[in-house]
Amino acid sequence: MSKKIKILYIEPCPLNFGGYYRSIEICQALSRSNVKVDLLISSDKKISPLISKITINKNLSIYILPRYYLSAYISGHILRGVIATLFGLFGDYDIVQASSPVQPESNVPLTILKLFGKKIVVSWEDIWTDDVIPFNKIVTQYLKFWENNSPRFFENIICISQILVNRAKKLGAKNILKLINGTNINFYCPNQKLSLKKLKLNTKFKYLLIFGNTFEGQRAYLTILTFQKILSLSPQTKLITNFDLRKQIANHPKIKNILPSTFNNIINVGYISDELLPHYLAASDIILFIMGNNLNEKACFPIRISKFLSSGSIIAIQENYSETTSILKKYNCALIDTNLDGLALKTVDYFTNKKLQNKLHAQVIFAKDDLNWDKLVIPLISLYKKII
Repeated sequence: MSKKIKILYIEPCPLNFGGYYRSIEICQALSRSNVKVDLLISSDKKISPLISKITINKNLSIYILPRYYLSAYISGHILRGVIATLFGLFGDYDIVQASSPVQPESNVPLTILKLFGKKIVVSWEDIWTDDVIPFNKIVTQYLKFWENNSPRFFENIICISQILVNRAKKLGAKNILKLINGTNINFYCPNQKLSLKKLKLNTKFKYLLIFGNTFEGQRAYLTILTFQKILSLSPQTKLITNFDLRKQIANHPKIKNILPSTFNNIINVGYISDELLPHYLAASDIILFIMGNNLNEKACFPIRISKFLSSGSIIAIQENYSETTSILKKYNCALIDTNLDGLALKTVDYFTNKKLQNKLHAQVIFAKDDLNWDKLVIPLISLYKKII
């Protein structure tokens, strides 16, 4: 009987935020494949001085590490990196894997543990230094150092997109695996009519849905602009959001292009709980997911895309030649256009085109099955065995 692989998985993001969702899905899939995993994450509380443990199943445990939030740059990053180092030194792990190598929670333990001969794997999901998100000079240099050197230092790299695969090769990584965000085959959405009734939404309207934490800059403006174009073609359309789009683009240089009446057709429902999310997904006719054209957008694969596919939803998205649109085009399961006017036309056509609706829904179901996490982690486990 072969020895069970044991992984220490380090995720810098707090519980229920950002990269946590990718990491927990990977770890759950690994645990279902009989790989033992200890997942380290940050607390989601501003002040949390203790380490707590949650046992998910016989193969997966989550350790929530302390957090002392004073600012975006000061919240106990180094402390969590030291704690992760101690886990790696004194735990009987075959592999130490960490997300986001620019974060101290990851690069501190990975550097020290490599010096002690531990087998290291880095999960690379984002490009931080594409000049879209402004950082001060010291932080920018720090980020560039780790982005440019992690592939060579740690050698074994899991990339979320082909752009990052190509960059990892150029920067000296030896073992590279592309691993996008997968789907949850068991995610269930209720009937649309039942969800509309539960959410008290008027059935005479068509509903678009957007939600998330990262709708700043290009995303926010392009989203409201696209909605305005759809609204001009189909006035009986509403946009459901979980944040204030008007506030998000208040200082955008092109705000004058947005009619005040457009905001009157936006329904801001605030925080969407896990209990209600399936109902909002089911009630919506289309998921509107507009991305920017910067390198970071092209190199990532948002976890929300996998959530939409898991729910059987149809996505309307502009072509920005990203990993996201590449995957959606491969499965022919979304409304895609290089032009926002064209995308608006396709969206409005979808509202009444039963043939198109049936075709896209069938393709989404196929994509959901083919991209499920249990399939996607098989090459990851093979990589572990190769490294060990």
